[in-house]
Amino acid sequence: MITTQFSPLLELHEGSLLSRYILIGRADFLYFYSTINHWRLLGTLAPKSTSKMLTPYQESIARLNGLQSNAGTIRKLLNERGQMPDINCILTKWCLEKCNIELEEIDKLNVIHVSGTKGKGSTCAFTESILRQLGFKTGFYSSPHLVHVRERIRINGDPLLEEDFVRYFEHIYNSLKKAVEESDKTVTMPSYFKFLTVMAFHVFIKERVDVAIVEVGIGGEYDCTNIIQNPVVCGITTLDYDHTAMLGSTIESIAWHKAGIFKNGSTAVVSEQSDAAMQVIRERATFKNCVMHVAPSFNAYDWPISDVKCGISGIHQQLNITLAFQLVKLWLEKVRRFTDLFKNTQLLNSEVLPGFVVPQKFLDGIRLCRWRGRSQIIKRGSVTYYLDGAHTPKSLECCMNWFLNEKQRARRSWKYDPFQILLFHCTGTRNPATFLSELNKCNFNLALFCPPGLNPVTDQHSDRDDYTCSDREQLTRVANHATMWRDFGFGDSRAEEFDCVQKAMERIEKLRIAKNEVIVLVTGSLHLVGSVLAALDFQV
Repeated sequence: MITTQFSPLLELHEGSLLSRYILIGRADFLYFYSTINHWRLLGTLAPKSTSKMLTPYQESIARLNGLQSNAGTIRKLLNERGQMPDINCILTKWCLEKCNIELEEIDKLNVIHVSGTKGKGSTCAFTESILRQLGFKTGFYSSPHLVHVRERIRINGDPLLEEDFVRYFEHIYNSLKKAVEESDKTVTMPSYFKFLTVMAFHVFIKERVDVAIVEVGIGGEYDCTNIIQNPVVCGITTLDYDHTAMLGSTIESIAWHKAGIFKNGSTAVVSEQSDAAMQVIRERATFKNCVMHVAPSFNAYDWPISDVKCGISGIHQQLNITLAFQLVKLWLEKVRRFTDLFKNTQLLNSEVLPGFVVPQKFLDGIRLCRWRGRSQIIKRGSVTYYLDGAHTPKSLECCMNWFLNEKQRARRSWKYDPFQILLFHCTGTRNPATFLSELNKCNFNLALFCPPGLNPVTDQHSDRDDYTCSDREQLTRVANHATMWRDFGFGDSRAEEFDCVQKAMERIEKLRIAKNEVIVLVTGSLHLVGSVLAALDFQV
């Protein structure tokens, strides 16, 4: 039995529900216990002589992480959502009300709301960057984050500063905690994502942004961002199979959910989709009285230069760029700003929108746009990391094409044939066999498999948001990934397992010393990519 110095009455018993901790320093522990709703912070334990006080930001992150739902709770919530599908939006509205945020205030943010499966983060990033180049003050809410949770809420392209995050977090957390207590605990604190959604709207209102670009979390119809009543314009990026436990296993079902962000009297533009998906999207637009358009091809625009520079690599970004262009154009027309930019645009009586002469600010926006962890290359000495958080079949196909093209481009500078490594993890209910069978075609010399966390014990990367799966489940998944890879016929020497990203990176470092040139493809999970960026101390 151990008693904390902060609460003599709080006793920690071996074998109790206190089954997870995070090491903040050498002797400072945060203990949590699992409830039916979330992990709850109990206290810290440290000898007084070596105690290291947490910063206000670390304290906020600890409390935020306490809102993450474990796997059992997620299953319970899925069951409840089946019985009452709109419960997510109902609870989000309750949270907004308790934080004195009115839905009409959110309307005044001139929201651009974007759903989709593949490329919605990149599309939002392009959209935000272009609008910022045009001189607007932007707010951008996205998920997940790579290294720091502050990345999810950006003002003018920059993540919130730690002190600003703490200030806004404290206001929302204390407001909701008080409301929960006054309800006699008939309601609980909101989930991690719901809390951050409420906080993002609060930040954008207080910061007086001209436009808020809001990326949907999962789906659309029942996502907690879908409390937006009157978006200026909506967008849907490329659809693919993901989160099928919640959205259904058919492209029609997925399209139904994604088009749920359409609103009465609003305007929407979507990327080109399959016929089956487009049929559902059209029906949803009609049902919701929303004017729906399709973004044109990349070649439909009149480009003033031949060598178009893009801040995010990969030819697949062309789909996201053309959707972003149309979102910005429609937004500008709706708010009646910079309309002279498109005065010569030919109007077509067609569902597909016309291209236009691309303004210089649009070119600047895509050139200066940065969206880390997607088609990103980082060189560290003789090791080159290719990072892409692809986690759907279509996104992996794009990732592989990008990787092979970049590898071919770099070949001329190699003095020796590089040693090629795959660093992989697949999270959630996704089928790793689908990904690994394709990655097998890249002829890696070695495959490394590990959970997406930086380090399970001494992890100071406290902004992690992947505590929903136990360590045992993570390691079981890693073992399954390695077994699948070996089943391709390579034998044990071609696959190695580690219990964290840090140890996998140490293995890569040893290979760097032994080999002249090493290239590493990191893919399968944005959480994995984020931990690698943290290990490389890369500023996102």
